[in-house]
Amino acid sequence: MNDARGGRPMAGETDIGGLAAEFPGWTIELVQEPPVLRASRDMAPPLVIAAGSPAELRTLLDEADRLDCRRATHALAEILRGHGVTAQVYGQAVIAESSRSIRRTIVAGRGLYSWTSGVPIGAISNVAGAAERVLCGLGES
Repeated sequence: MNDARGGRPMAGETDIGGLAAEFPGWTIELVQEPPVLRASRDMAPPLVIAAGSPAELRTLLDEADRLDCRRATHALAEILRGHGVTAQVYGQAVIAESSRSIRRTIVAGRGLYSWTSGVPIGAISNVAGAAERVLCGLGES
C-alpha cells in the first residue's frame, strides 16, 4: 500500500516485510479498520494473531514460535526414545544420547530443528524426517 504522499510505503509496511522474513510460514498483513497488524498461518495448529504495532506483533510471534518449538522438541524426543535413544528436553532443546554414547544437542527455533553448530536438520512440521536425520547423526540408523 502506498500513501497519498507520492507512492511511499505506509508506516509499518517495511516492518511487515521484515516480520514475514523473520517468521516463515506466517502471512502478515496490515488491516486498515481498525489499523492493526495481523499474522495468520494455515499450518497446524492454525492461528491468527493481531497487534497494534510491529514490535507488539514480533513479541507475540516470538511467543508462538517458542510454544511451537517446545511442542516440537517433546515430539522429537518421543520418537528418539522409541528408537532406544536417551532424550532429555530442556525448553527448546533436546539432548540425545545413542546406545553408543554419542551425544548430540538439537535446538528448535523459527520453525526449524538445528544442530548446535547451526546446521539445519529440518522443519519442526516434519518431526519424523528430522528424527531420521538425528538418528543418522547419532549412528543409530
